[in-house]
This record gives sequence, structure tokens and C-alpha cells, in this order.
Amino acid sequence: MRPFVLAQRPAIAAIDAFLSPAERDALEDRGGDWAAIGRAHPTHDETGFSWEMPIPGDPLLAAVCARVDAAVGVPDAFHDSLRFRRYGPGEHLPPRLDHDHADGHSLVLTALLVIDAPRLGGETHFPHAEGGPLFLPAVPGRLLWWWNVLPDGRPDPASVHAATPVVRGQKVTLTRFVYHPDSAPLPAALP
Repeated sequence: MRPFVLAQRPAIAAIDAFLSPAERDALEDRGGDWAAIGRAHPTHDETGFSWEMPIPGDPLLAAVCARVDAAVGVPDAFHDSLRFRRYGPGEHLPPRLDHDHADGHSLVLTALLVIDAPRLGGETHFPHAEGGPLFLPAVPGRLLWWWNVLPDGRPDPASVHAATPVVRGQKVTLTRFVYHPDSAPLPAALP
């Protein structure tokens, strides 16, 4: 599986068929595990149904995260969960910049795994991408990642992104928010 670059600014790359159909099915099943969900304080609003899936103790999630870390070239130094999100018709994510600091770490990169894609809508939209707005369709099994910061560590306004409303079908994703120690230099941005 080789990554391909989709944009230079923000720095966006992807790998198709990163997840097998069997992995996608297993991950979607975990997203509907009501025993685990009840402990995780799920939300359901215009941004879809979401909850934080804990990685410790789950061999599949740990293996997927290790593969994500290897693919993007930046191991997550802070987080121990993946955000499961299921968008139904009309649900979307408003424009946002993934930027956060916690305990000497900064959120530098967002890695999005597409479990299921809608038949219409649900694109990941970068309204301020260099060269004009960029709309990336959800592709089942794809790993899509982008840098939220510039090489000097400042937030990159070009990485503001949104999920357009799902029109038909559903969009199911897992997101890994990658934190990096503030004291360490950032690795290269693209493959």
C-alpha cells in the first residue's frame, strides 16, 4: 500500500484499500457495541452519532492504530482512543480546525479511516486549500490524513475542513487525532 498526495497545502495524503472489507465490518460492529458505548458518553446531533472507542485491550484497534502510525510517519504520543462517527442523511460536520494542546503535546495531524461511504454526499471539504476548495469523496477502506500545522508548528488555516451533508446512505469513520510532543521537531509532512 503506497500513499499518494492529494494536496500540498494543507498537506493531505491517502492510501486506498488500507482496511480490508473484513476489518471494516469488524470496526463497524465495534462502533455499535452498546455495552462499550454506554460507558463512553456517546453524542448524537447534527454531526452524527459519535463516541470515543478505547484502544487498550482491543487487539484489532491496536493493530489498526499501529498501521496508521506507520503510514503517516508520526506515532500518536498521547491519545488512547479512536473517534467513531456515523453520519446519516442530513448530518454533517461544520468547518473546523483540529488544533489542541494537552500535557506538553500538540494535535498535529488528523487520520481518517473510512469504514462506509454514502451513495451521495459526505465529502471531506477543505474550503481554504491552496488552489481553491477541495472536495474529497469518502472511499470505503481509505486512510486519509492531513497536517493541521505548518512545518514550524503553527496552526495551518488551510487545514480547516468540514464534512458535507450526507444525502443518501451513511458515512462511517474512525478518526485518530495524532498528538506530538511539543519538545520534539516535527517529521516531514508528506510521503
